[in-house]
Amino acid sequence: MPTGLGVDVHPYYQRGATFPGVEYAWIKMADGAAAYTKLVNGVRYTADEHARKLRTQGTPFGGYVYAQPGDGAREAAVLWGECQRLGGTGVAPACDIESDPNIHTWSTREATDHGRAFCAWFRARGIRPAIYMN
Repeated sequence: MPTGLGVDVHPYYQRGATFPGVEYAWIKMADGAAAYTKLVNGVRYTADEHARKLRTQGTPFGGYVYAQPGDGAREAAVLWGECQRLGGTGVAPACDIESDPNIHTWSTREATDHGRAFCAWFRARGIRPAIYMN
């Protein structure tokens, strides 16, 4: 597992980014229980471009899901499918649980249950996941 300089890469907000000196990365690959995609002015943004760049430079990366209310285990399954599709298995798959009053405010119980369901899904497959939150 890499332990040096890592970055959190969002396919839309960091479009066109390069990664000199970065030792590992997490790419947003899912939003809730769906693969991440954003359509802006007829252009579709996905995790694919950043995954390609990181693979090309030999930088290990993994994916994260921006958690939404619902089934944490389902989010884990969607995220893992994207990690495998993009070759992003070099960094622990992660669940990003953030309260945002414009999207959703998590109660302590809800966030805990969601994160536990996410982690249990991966642990059942012998994979060690990560959780990060605000």
